[in-house]
Amino acid sequence: MAMTEKAQQQTLSLRVSDAVRSRLERARSMLAAKTGENVSTSEIAKQLLESSRDDRLEVVGMLENATATMTEIRAKVGASYSQKRNGL
Repeated sequence: MAMTEKAQQQTLSLRVSDAVRSRLERARSMLAAKTGENVSTSEIAKQLLESSRDDRLEVVGMLENATATMTEIRAKVGASYSQKRNGL
């Protein structure tokens, strides 16, 4: 009988500003008050990262290729403007 291995999670260490740390601490306190259980700041940060919506991740992709993204946006706006101008 084969046992399935649980995927090993990677560890990420990063520095955050005091403002971000304060937000994480407030979120941690609120969750602890709501659930009555202690939760770490790391767990809160993990939950926030994992719950980020796909559109936010799409924005990151757009920012990586900002010039191409702006060209694409301008083309779409130009096409929309041309359709409105031609009465389509």
